[in-house]
Amino acid sequence: MEKVVSTLTLQYRGQWGTWEAIREIVQNSLDELECLPTLSVVNDTVIIQDEGAGMTKRQFLLLGISEKSGDNKRGQYGEGLKIGLVILLREGYKVTVKSQDWSAVVTTDMLEGEPVVAYEFNKLETDVIGVQYHIKGISIKEIKGYFEEKFLPKESEHYIVNNERYGRMMTGPYAGKLYQRGIYVCEAPKKTNYGYDLYKMKLGTDRSFANSWSMGWEIANVLALLKDEEVISDVRCNAKGLIRKSSQEHAT
Repeated sequence: MEKVVSTLTLQYRGQWGTWEAIREIVQNSLDELECLPTLSVVNDTVIIQDEGAGMTKRQFLLLGISEKSGDNKRGQYGEGLKIGLVILLREGYKVTVKSQDWSAVVTTDMLEGEPVVAYEFNKLETDVIGVQYHIKGISIKEIKGYFEEKFLPKESEHYIVNNERYGRMMTGPYAGKLYQRGIYVCEAPKKTNYGYDLYKMKLGTDRSFANSWSMGWEIANVLALLKDEEVISDVRCNAKGLIRKSSQEHAT
């Protein structure tokens, strides 16, 4: 066994909870394959797994860099996944990550008198496809709820616009909600007729709000794809609620 001690304290991103942790894990899988990972349960352990190329130990450990390429990637600095694991550990869950020929149990150690996250690495006898996250003690019902409510499917009858460059405009269960590349961001304070999944919109560091100027610009790009003037007018009025919500979140 090899133990690696990080500098991430258990209090890092103290305002985040289980949803944000799962979001970061799923975001990593979406950036790899642009499809949601699979869910399974073994005893009291939930397994989230994608079928991508997997990660090396170096990719898993390093903070501040990312080997993702392209302007359509949600993560940029290799931090989100590690922070997600910190949160799950803080919430009391036992987490093991497996990929390629290694596994890492997420645990704690002491650094300068402060509890920090550490990883206990072991060699696997058989290589793992993609990346697996084994989370012991978490509710599969809770995880399924996030998958159903917080992540968008590729296709839906509720998509008015579904454009590969700019994003989607939506009605039905997605009305009044804002997403970025298929991941939930926030909801308008009052019910609106339309929701948006904007691909190039700039988000705050905690992904819970969007830059209002960026959001307005990207909504305008989506609107340019519409032809019905009555719908366009209605959309303009309804978009204000989301933009105002985003601005309020940013101010706080």
